[in-house]
Amino acid sequence: MKKHLIIAALTACVLITAGCGSSEADLSRPAADTVDAADTANTADTAATDTADTDTADDVDAADTADTADTADTGYDVLADDEEKIPAADNLGDELLSSAPRIVCWGDSLTEGTGGGGVSYPGVLSDLSGCKVLNYGVYAERASLIAARQGGNPQHIEGISEIPAEVTSLKVNVVGDNGDWELWCNYGDAGINPCEIAGVKGNLSIDESDGSRYFTRLEEGEAAVACSANNSFTTYAMLDKDPDDILVIWAGSSDGLFDDGNIDTVIEHIKSMISYAGCSKYVVINYTAKYNIGSAIDDWNNRLADEFGNNCLDIRGYLLNNGLADAGITPTDEDKKCIASGEIPESLRSDESHGTADFYRIVGEQVYKKLKELNYL
Repeated sequence: MKKHLIIAALTACVLITAGCGSSEADLSRPAADTVDAADTANTADTAATDTADTDTADDVDAADTADTADTADTGYDVLADDEEKIPAADNLGDELLSSAPRIVCWGDSLTEGTGGGGVSYPGVLSDLSGCKVLNYGVYAERASLIAARQGGNPQHIEGISEIPAEVTSLKVNVVGDNGDWELWCNYGDAGINPCEIAGVKGNLSIDESDGSRYFTRLEEGEAAVACSANNSFTTYAMLDKDPDDILVIWAGSSDGLFDDGNIDTVIEHIKSMISYAGCSKYVVINYTAKYNIGSAIDDWNNRLADEFGNNCLDIRGYLLNNGLADAGITPTDEDKKCIASGEIPESLRSDESHGTADFYRIVGEQVYKKLKELNYL
């Protein structure tokens, strides 16, 4: 019986550890679900337990099962007194999964997966790595707001003096410590809710009729809570941050659409995000759409490469040179014109700026390869 138990536990270990960091797409355990923007608020209390449970097959026959019934209470296989305890096979998967890295993806619509028909690069990355991957992409956001949601661009509350004990919506102003105002919740609340003001948890929302923002506490309190202009605005992602996370940042594409958009400001926001996260493992993805940034796109990408070195993924270069072949697509005349002009091939784009399912699949695969190259997985 002892031999059966050890074999079962070791077999489970081999099967489960193949899930994260494996170069095979056909993993031994289900990949963790990617967190959508809409799901973030509903998963605030379950972020640490969303990883898929794995049931490992037991190589224990009926007679052995009867002999080991007592292990259900201890969580350990019963061995002789002179042998070391090892976790029971049924619990071994959870212990290993708890040590797997979490990957947090920050960005705009390219991270969200706009145009991909349900395919996003964080989703592909989750499937390939088997790790928990959070998709904190929100359509049309500039680098400053992406950094504000993440915590790298500090914000505070103005417009209220207290939070009543009862559950009621309060009109609030969320203002950057640098004095700038961001377009909070215009297109999504990924990584924002439930947020916190003066120690009170609640949700931030927008009244689309006039653009006002409202804070609504989650549950009644015993008394009103005083607020001041010094009260910081703390997002869910800030409360949930972990220095062991792997950070993937794809921010700044939307900045190129504005007259005041410049790469120096974008880089400062990216650096502030890395600093705030407190993690040593990160990847910065460069820009793809010439439509957004124009003739300055190569200069912007060169600046990213100079600033972040080997931690910068040149996804634009890969898509221009290898994207169509990777997708198994024969170049059309229009594709050839796009490539010649420095634009991503039309067959890989759903519009001027966003990708197709093939586009996002390729991005996810290249991010995965970069994480492996950096020995993060």
